[in-house]
Amino acid sequence: MKKVFITIFLAFVASLTFAQLTSSGSIGESYRNFMVQSTSFLNPHDFVSFEPIGGTDRFFSEKWENGGARNLNDAVIANKDYQFNYDFLKHELYAKWKDTIITVDNNYLKSFYIYNGNSRHNFCKILQIDPENFVELLSADTLQNKIMLLKKRTTSIRKGDKASPGSNYLGNFSDAYNSKTEYFLLFPDKASVKINISKKNILEKLQPSYKRKAETILSSERSLNDTKAINLINALNQ
Repeated sequence: MKKVFITIFLAFVASLTFAQLTSSGSIGESYRNFMVQSTSFLNPHDFVSFEPIGGTDRFFSEKWENGGARNLNDAVIANKDYQFNYDFLKHELYAKWKDTIITVDNNYLKSFYIYNGNSRHNFCKILQIDPENFVELLSADTLQNKIMLLKKRTTSIRKGDKASPGSNYLGNFSDAYNSKTEYFLLFPDKASVKINISKKNILEKLQPSYKRKAETILSSERSLNDTKAINLINALNQ
């Protein structure tokens, strides 16, 4: 009974807030769409900085960043007044407008992007890689009939334990975060394969029709990093 009451109360608060925002005209239509599709409203005082709650070990950035998001109805919020951050532990997108912060419901979110300096990072849902959570599209944003280089990051937490001898010895009882990063190729025929960012592994995992061109492109490369792998896939897509 208590659970039902809380659910009804939260729905009422969301509806009331939406009505107030609509009548005031102080916020754009796109953000109102995201407001009613949010899973929760967050206390802005808890998110002045992300560093105390995990920083970049847990989040895309240790601070709010510019970006944009698109929901399933193709409503877009994207200008200097909106800021974002992504939680790789909970797989949630946080959106901020002035003092209003929401967690966007992933079920209503099609894609989003966040800037890191001048670098734009695009995130989308790829069912073949992860049917529930977002992955980062590393290759150029040309989704139709092209190879996609994708990056999936997940974060786990190890809670601080005051009873641990090691924690007591070091005097450190804070939580620890562990990140895992995986890379994938998604081909135009929708086949996907997990890869390592290495010259040998990528050449092994590429479909036969791409291998000769890839060998030519990589002939002078002894090793690969993320940037070189991205350049390779973009070149194969030309």
